[in-house]
Amino acid sequence: MRAGAGRGWVPAVLLAVLLVRAGGEHSGEEQLLRIVHPAMDAVVSSASPLEMRCSFAGLQGAEHAVAIELDEFDGGEFPIAADGEYSFTLPPLAEGRHELGMILRRAGEVRTRQHVSFASSPTPPPPPPPPLPPPPVEETPKLAITGPAQCQRLPASDVTTISTSSEFGALPAEHSKLTLEINGGHQQPMAAGQQQLSIAQMPRGLHVLTLRADWTSASGEHKFVRTAPLWFGQDMDFTTENVEQTALQHHAGDLLAQAQLWRCMMSHTHQLLPKLWISLSAAGAYQEALQYVQMAVGQVPSEPWFHLGYACAVFLSQGGADGGCAHESACYAGVVASFMQVLKLGMQSTTAQGGINEMVGISDSYTENDAGISLKAALLRGEIQWNRERFATPVVQYPLHHPCRNDAKPYKCVIIYARQYLEELSDPWGPAKLASGMGGANEAVVFLARDLAQVCSSPQASFAARIGLF
Repeated sequence: MRAGAGRGWVPAVLLAVLLVRAGGEHSGEEQLLRIVHPAMDAVVSSASPLEMRCSFAGLQGAEHAVAIELDEFDGGEFPIAADGEYSFTLPPLAEGRHELGMILRRAGEVRTRQHVSFASSPTPPPPPPPPLPPPPVEETPKLAITGPAQCQRLPASDVTTISTSSEFGALPAEHSKLTLEINGGHQQPMAAGQQQLSIAQMPRGLHVLTLRADWTSASGEHKFVRTAPLWFGQDMDFTTENVEQTALQHHAGDLLAQAQLWRCMMSHTHQLLPKLWISLSAAGAYQEALQYVQMAVGQVPSEPWFHLGYACAVFLSQGGADGGCAHESACYAGVVASFMQVLKLGMQSTTAQGGINEMVGISDSYTENDAGISLKAALLRGEIQWNRERFATPVVQYPLHHPCRNDAKPYKCVIIYARQYLEELSDPWGPAKLASGMGGANEAVVFLARDLAQVCSSPQASFAARIGLF
């Protein structure tokens, strides 16, 4: 490094103008002078002196001088004896943008000039980190059971041959494992590639196979993948009786295996049964369930179970009440109309609720989920429409000047909606019926309404209404 010395900083407005206007001249000799630091658009610290560096090349021993200009002030002229890199220390700069210019002269003649624009800041940003290397592409093993075929019936034999195919790619063999799962319980280790397994004296019946691969990823995470369930019959057909017996005995928790079992039955018997789309729907395969139930409704439009499955599958496949089947949508209106058709075809409301539970994956009478609650609400709306249609029940309204007829915030009235059973359509109940007697649940509604009216008329309730709580 060589340090230059020269005249102090003096204003040189004219030189600054000439420098800006002449920028880019003598482009053929720009290699003679290069400003190394600061770089164009760099950010330097305003809290410490600025070390400016520049380099010269190709001077050929002639006597040269370089003039420095910062913003609109002349920084002096310094002799340059030979090629190389030189440094000049400038006092701390004010915050903001700055223009640095340098002019190389030989015997007073300008040979080349350079300038950079940069900024100063109390805390210049750190240099950007080097780009991260791209993450390694991790292969997923490719698995297949190539024999027997899906839903195939094998004849009686002393030996059953199962064929598998697997590709692990670049995964190290010591970090991966391949297993053939037979009937959800027995696990048979398998080697990679094209393999065959011979099983002696395979019991007569319907059997299911899955091929599973486990491996450790580059990050140390355990991963696995398995094939779709494959069913085959060993000396047994996929009849209704055999399939139902197998479904009861095995695989109650594996909904996809159940669905595939019913598919095999359909392919052999050419029958559409609710168990097929119920298994698919409970497993979350709503679109496929909808396809099958649409086929069923088209074939047998008078079967209420098919319309029930259709209503549920449409609702679930559209994302439910939080998706494309919100309460005011055409989808929801269609679901309500389908439930109304279910009741018109003779199915009882309680039976329909049990079918809804199956479609949303509820296996007992004590559990609920959001999808089931929404579907049962749509069923109730369908039942209301059906009852109004067949009984022509008038809609009850408050008298014209009743304070609850057009109630608005702050509300003065509490209204309780209670389900009205068919036997009550011709015998409406309310407070006046307390004298002649009615059911305990009905009485509870009347007493609760009176207590709520008293609570809402209390000073605390009035304050709550004023601040908008209700």
